Amino acid sequence: MPPVGNHQLVRTSAGDLPVCIVKPPVVSSSMVEPSPGWIDNQTIMSSFVGFLFGGMMGVMHVLPGNKDLLVSYAPVDYVNNAVIAAGWDSVQNRQLWGGDIPIYTVSSSRSGIKWGEMHSLIQTDEFYRLCTPKVVWYCYGVRTNNRVLYWLLTWFLHYIPGYFVDAIVSILGVRPKGVPSLVKIYKRSDHMLGVYRYFLTYSWNLRDDNLQGMIARLSPADKAIYACDVGQIGVKDFLKASLIGVRRFIIKDGLVGSNEGYRKQQWLYYANIVFLSVYVYCVWKLFALLCSAVAMMFGIY
Repeated sequence: MPPVGNHQLVRTSAGDLPVCIVKPPVVSSSMVEPSPGWIDNQTIMSSFVGFLFGGMMGVMHVLPGNKDLLVSYAPVDYVNNAVIAAGWDSVQNRQLWGGDIPIYTVSSSRSGIKWGEMHSLIQTDEFYRLCTPKVVWYCYGVRTNNRVLYWLLTWFLHYIPGYFVDAIVSILGVRPKGVPSLVKIYKRSDHMLGVYRYFLTYSWNLRDDNLQGMIARLSPADKAIYACDVGQIGVKDFLKASLIGVRRFIIKDGLVGSNEGYRKQQWLYYANIVFLSVYVYCVWKLFALLCSAVAMMFGIY
């Protein structure tokens, strides 16, 4: 059912109950509670933190989307705080709504952060120093809004290397127990990106006027306890919390070895340049060979 239909169903079914609606965009890892960056294995791929995890491990390098679009997210603890505070506000100040059902939107849209800015922040030296020592390749990313280019890049940077590495690992029999193949990871991530493509390729400017009004009516103590203004979160602080959460709750490296991870990124940077140079050369020679074979087959030369 579309959102408008959901709202109408709530309105018609509420009767005299003091009902309210809390609407977050994509819910991400926590900012403060129960711990900075908290997220679990079951929900990590339901937000962009899952793609952050793939990039942090050096296995995901291509994402769809426009770098100039606004990012809309809400940490899970801020959403929970908003639900609690909205329950109080919708009863305490019921007369303000004139019989209508208040809708509280929890979103980062007001901060005006764009995908390109977030992407640039993650690729700074400050964030590379937070890399896990378990990283498997150099962390870099390419973003494109062109479907054909995205398809070509995923095959060039994901699937072809993935099939090659999986074949080597299978032949040598060195795949760690419980670790899926790279191709399976890429297929799963492509499926999730297909689900989120609509939200990644359009800008979402979600107004939170009702939420801001509710925050203004809270006491200073309640504002501190039930923090729910996502616009007040610095994007750098949020990204750091998310990266730390991924390391602590998903990778589980004990948050140790950051210096090792940083040094590993430094030499992987040069290894990646060499690999891409050889890779592009081999693909180009193969393409030229195929073109020559087709030309000879049809007697063009």
